Amino acid sequence: MNQKPIRYLFLFTFFFSACRTVSTPEPSPVPGMPDAIPGMTRLELDTSGLYESPSWSPDGQFLAYSRIEFIIPGLNPSTAEIYVIDLATGQLTQVTNNNEIDLEPDWSPDGTSIVFERAENIHTGPYKLMTIDPNGRNEKKLLDCPAQCNWPVWSPDGQQIAFVMNGISIINFDGTGLRQLKLHEFALVNAPTWSPDGNRLAFLATKEHIDPVGLRAPEMFLGEYNLLTGEEKILSKSTHYDPDWSPDGSQILFSAGLDSVTTSKKWTLFTIDISNGSKHRLISEDLNYDIFNAAWSPDGSKIAFAFGSITGTSSLYILDLTQLSE
Repeated sequence: MNQKPIRYLFLFTFFFSACRTVSTPEPSPVPGMPDAIPGMTRLELDTSGLYESPSWSPDGQFLAYSRIEFIIPGLNPSTAEIYVIDLATGQLTQVTNNNEIDLEPDWSPDGTSIVFERAENIHTGPYKLMTIDPNGRNEKKLLDCPAQCNWPVWSPDGQQIAFVMNGISIINFDGTGLRQLKLHEFALVNAPTWSPDGNRLAFLATKEHIDPVGLRAPEMFLGEYNLLTGEEKILSKSTHYDPDWSPDGSQILFSAGLDSVTTSKKWTLFTIDISNGSKHRLISEDLNYDIFNAAWSPDGSKIAFAFGSITGTSSLYILDLTQLSE
């Protein structure tokens, strides 16, 4: 639900994060941590920040991500900047460096640009949709957003960017042609992800609006919108956090919480088959803390994700699917 932690701080997206883990992971490796799973690699980053939204470069050699520090955990970010890590060497490049809040990077299909959301104040704005080169140069503003503009994601051909602003909006790569999808089946949407052919968007959705008095959580779905026909449909019921469409178009990756006899919810990764709706549990282990922002590598052989607390600290991991035991 490409995870973004800051989005969970607002009433609009409150229910998309219901029951997600808020405690901080213990040192690893211990049972319930990713480090004990074959094929897992933890990126060597400092442990003081909240890492979110890993996004692969088209050649699979780099990851862009946002690193957040809080004044008050989960409520008041003191800083959030975009970084790029070279996966072969571990070398870090700080892409943005300012007094604003830069979140949710997504790498363009041609590798030349990263789109992200910028906020002067995370609670009140103003908000902007921005692009920047991976080396930190050529920063451009695409849009002054009248509301939050979360979850920006490039279309597969690099010509458009979908994002959430009072529903799903789409804008051209050069900042022209802003339009909003007219959804009829779904009242609230979040976390859009493009099909590889660029003809459909999947997203986390509800069919009813939030009850601001009773704070009753509405039923959630994995929804789909066909950009060619305007058709809306439900791909699956229940909560599917941070959906991400596989590079071959056959599956959608998501994280989900599991019922547990303990007081703490367990988490794992699933995929859903687009052709028949069947779900496959990707890792058999029950993890003790939240998995968010899971993202396929361009060749579909790996998955990057954040693991930890969406309101505290987290780490970035890469799962090599070829090393998973059947």
